[in-house]
Amino acid sequence: MQKEAEIIVELREEVRYLKQELANLKRLFWGKKSERFVPVIPEQGTLFFGEDVVSIASPEVIAKPVVKERKKPEAGSSIPVRKPIPEHIPRVDTIIEPEGVDLSQAIKIRDEITEYLDYKPGKIFVKRIIRPIYKVISAQGEAQIVNADLPSQPVAKSNVSASMMAMILVSKYVDHLPIYRQLKQFLREGVDLAESTVNGWVHKHIKLLEPLYELAKQNIKHSGYIMADETPMPVLSEDKPGSTHKGYYWVYLSPLDKSICFEYDKTRSASPPDFFLKDFIGFLQTDAYGAYDHFGKRQGITLVGCMVHARRKFKDALMQKVDGAQEAMELFGQLYAVERTAREKELNHADRLALRVEQSIPIMNKLYAYLMEQAQNPELRPKSLLGKAINYTLKIWGRLNEFTKNGILEIDNNWVENKIRPVALGRRNYMFCGSHEAAQNAAMMYSFFAMCSIADVNPQEWLTDILNRISNHSINRIDELLPAKWKTLRNESN
Repeated sequence: MQKEAEIIVELREEVRYLKQELANLKRLFWGKKSERFVPVIPEQGTLFFGEDVVSIASPEVIAKPVVKERKKPEAGSSIPVRKPIPEHIPRVDTIIEPEGVDLSQAIKIRDEITEYLDYKPGKIFVKRIIRPIYKVISAQGEAQIVNADLPSQPVAKSNVSASMMAMILVSKYVDHLPIYRQLKQFLREGVDLAESTVNGWVHKHIKLLEPLYELAKQNIKHSGYIMADETPMPVLSEDKPGSTHKGYYWVYLSPLDKSICFEYDKTRSASPPDFFLKDFIGFLQTDAYGAYDHFGKRQGITLVGCMVHARRKFKDALMQKVDGAQEAMELFGQLYAVERTAREKELNHADRLALRVEQSIPIMNKLYAYLMEQAQNPELRPKSLLGKAINYTLKIWGRLNEFTKNGILEIDNNWVENKIRPVALGRRNYMFCGSHEAAQNAAMMYSFFAMCSIADVNPQEWLTDILNRISNHSINRIDELLPAKWKTLRNESN
């Protein structure tokens, strides 16, 4: 009888675990993706009678809600406040005179100006370069045929301009518009282009940027602090006819100089980061994926954990109303409150470290005490959502604590995760890459456009200028073409 009772208890625990897993899967498919968390206050009732309401937010939002104040209209005004149309946008004036009025003797008082945002669809045009050919007779009576040199093109003998090529690449890798959809847009303008032709343009122009890409990689490898993550990318492969190969983009970001590199590889094993980081010395911040574990044993590398990954485990438990999860979530919220204070005050690395020593370390001590207390609870099942969250956090506790020892370190690697999101959007639109080479070409463009985003650079303007210049630019000054440096030099010249 005792054995049967134990079996019943185990089966009940397994059913409860499977229910939690099913609910978690349903939330992943149909639930909200926001991570906002507002702690439940025991003394405060809920809006819906008899219901426990739990909401989720970004890790940066803590117990105290942040309300963004709106600009109020002036007293007595019923007109809502709207943002003015930016001054840099060109104005096209249309003057409308009163009808049926003799204005010959009228005195103009002022202009009543009303502004609307208007739009004119972009037009494709052909740029013709005409070079007259002359027969020149010298003083000695010798005849010579002369004409001007043809301006250099990014790709020799190509019939597409740098600005057109930049528009195609930005549309694909920033706006996530596949080539075949762009061709439909061109066709509406009366331009019928073959997909093979445009794909050839894309390949040849991306190859021009390889030296710049290699420079960005070297900058990251020597930065001393790297955030790393990876994301899948389906690729058509001859090895799998009729299906796709699951390749991966490995993403490396340097928080100190804001450089970022996407690198494609066929595998998610430890070999890609091993090769990329073979000479790296410094801090490596990652999630708890096992491919990074051995770096903690390598001399000169310090592994740094990602707090947001640990927090998400407890968020999953809280979504299923698991007892004990809210206490951990509140402590995570307090840690992120300290980080927000450091950002708002624009503290340097030394002052940020001092703030963390004063405020974050006591919170981390409370969190560790909570984890140990829960881990020793005999009723905590290792396979439960809370059990998984606690075991995960304790496993990487040493890495999670590193941010309290050095002010240059971030509390999580959300920066690199945010730069991966465009890949997910693009993957949803164009489904897969046509080959492993095409996947690596895409990795290069994702790298450049992510750096444009970080440096607040218009990718269309940057890429048009770079494609026009890179073939004739000195290799010794190629760093001037990276988005951040390009922006600095351009501002200095203006």
